[in-house]
Amino acid sequence: MGAKSFLICAVLVLLMASRAWALESAPVRSERAEATLVTDTDAITSGQQFWLGLRLRLAPGWHTYSDPAGDAGIPPTLRLSLPTGFTAGKINWPPSQTFKEGPLTSYGYTGEVVFPVTVTPGGQLAETTIVSADAEWLVCEKICIPEEGSFRLKLRTGTPAPSAQAVLFGPSPRPGSPGHDVRSTAHPDPVPVTRMLGFAFLGGLILNLMPCVFPVLAMKAVSIASGTARGEVRAHAISYTAGVLVTFAALGAVLAGLRATGAAAGWGFQFQSPIFVAAMCWLLFGVGLNLSGVFQVGGGFTGAGQRLAGRGGHIGSFFTGLLAVLVATPCTAPFMGAAVAGALAAPSLVMVLVFLAMGVGLAAPYLVLAAVPALARLAPRPGRWMEVFKQALAFPMYAASAWLLWVISQEAGPPGVLATAAGFVLLGFAAWVAGVAETAAARGKRLARSAALAATLCALAVLGGMGTVASSPTFVQAESGAEPFSTKRLAALRAEGRPVFVNMTAAWCVTCLLNERIAIATSPVQQAFEQYGVAYLKGDWTNQDPEITRFLREHNRDGVPLYLYYPPGGRAAEVLPQILTESMLLNRITPERG
Repeated sequence: MGAKSFLICAVLVLLMASRAWALESAPVRSERAEATLVTDTDAITSGQQFWLGLRLRLAPGWHTYSDPAGDAGIPPTLRLSLPTGFTAGKINWPPSQTFKEGPLTSYGYTGEVVFPVTVTPGGQLAETTIVSADAEWLVCEKICIPEEGSFRLKLRTGTPAPSAQAVLFGPSPRPGSPGHDVRSTAHPDPVPVTRMLGFAFLGGLILNLMPCVFPVLAMKAVSIASGTARGEVRAHAISYTAGVLVTFAALGAVLAGLRATGAAAGWGFQFQSPIFVAAMCWLLFGVGLNLSGVFQVGGGFTGAGQRLAGRGGHIGSFFTGLLAVLVATPCTAPFMGAAVAGALAAPSLVMVLVFLAMGVGLAAPYLVLAAVPALARLAPRPGRWMEVFKQALAFPMYAASAWLLWVISQEAGPPGVLATAAGFVLLGFAAWVAGVAETAAARGKRLARSAALAATLCALAVLGGMGTVASSPTFVQAESGAEPFSTKRLAALRAEGRPVFVNMTAAWCVTCLLNERIAIATSPVQQAFEQYGVAYLKGDWTNQDPEITRFLREHNRDGVPLYLYYPPGGRAAEVLPQILTESMLLNRITPERG
């Protein structure tokens, strides 16, 4: 009996010793997976980097996900609690497998996998160091189940040597190494360049019909009508096209630069900045004041019969093209989604070419009008009506400013609205003083211009201060019945087998707002959601959101809107058109449960 007790104690001691030598935490087990925290070293020393990793052993038939996860799934998360002076990197994702189910493609792992993180000790180390971690992971077979666990490792201070688990880490992966950069798998089948260019041209062409661009096109109608000579019309068309192309090329170059730095940005990304939105708001307000006759710039919209071939008029056409691009970016037209998504996954040169093709599409109607004399002759004769029409065009500009002020309210709340309104007053004063200066004597002209400059500088100071204004998350809550989007919530709803409608939107996206008003938010559609148990998830991309940006790219989109319908029973998602109708949604939802 004593010998048996001795053997049991000896075995327990050996097991405890092996556990300490292995430097692996106590496991968190389920029927689907076993998780532990492991390290590649048996001791640590200050300043010398080592590896920690979440180790998952998955039951046969089950899998977990990578980052990006693809069309479905959530990648594991690992949150470390480290002593003062320690630093940790991000998960270095191992090469993933590809899972295909119908039209869906996802990326992940089966069997056994370790998700490694670099840790660097710092400062004065004690004899032993406790490292704690909380982790979450999603495991899927026919259903998906989220799991979580807490882990604890005790590390000794000393001369490092490989632990028994070092072999699990393989050749030490380093951030950004080619073998471990799985982001490239998010778009395994690149879109042909010719198709991207064609889609970009069509998308730019359709942008002319979007409400974002209409006020600017109305301005161009005045310039066409005010000059009947073919040479004048062509010169202005070339200047306008140059402004469009230069701005699109610059936008493509900026996106390429942001992508090179690892930043997440997509179509319309600049409207996620309250500073940019306020600047656009004031610019359109200033254009409206100019059209109203408060002040004049360069004579680009002068009265009947005046020649527009002068330098000021052509520069005005160039900047009208620039303005057209800037106000077009909140809209996403059909064909644009595939083109922009493909461009952002392509080399930088191809990206810029795609944006230039979009610019050619946007400028095409004006170019055709200038190139075909018969069309140019359809323009009405110049006359007094032009001055009245010019003043009437100020009101679409004021309306656009009011809309952007609402966007500011969603992004920066009441403080942002107050700052933007203060800018209206300052710029309005500057414009009025500039108008007075046009008829003043020399001394009065200098004083008026100084006052206008001072007011403008004050407005710019207000603009700079808007960078400190806090964001407001009210937009996503504005619609009845909508839940804020998260990939975790989407996975849970799909695991329940519920139908899900996903709406990726933004307060600055005019197309999104129109779709919500005429299709999504209507009483019949909302009643159908309730009747057939459709969960409605609304993702707000008004301000930058990395989770939504990643979700958009997983679905080959780099801008909003994006609409997805997940039928009941966990079936594959259907990507809906970017222009919705009430009947389209009702026909899609009703048969599933009817």
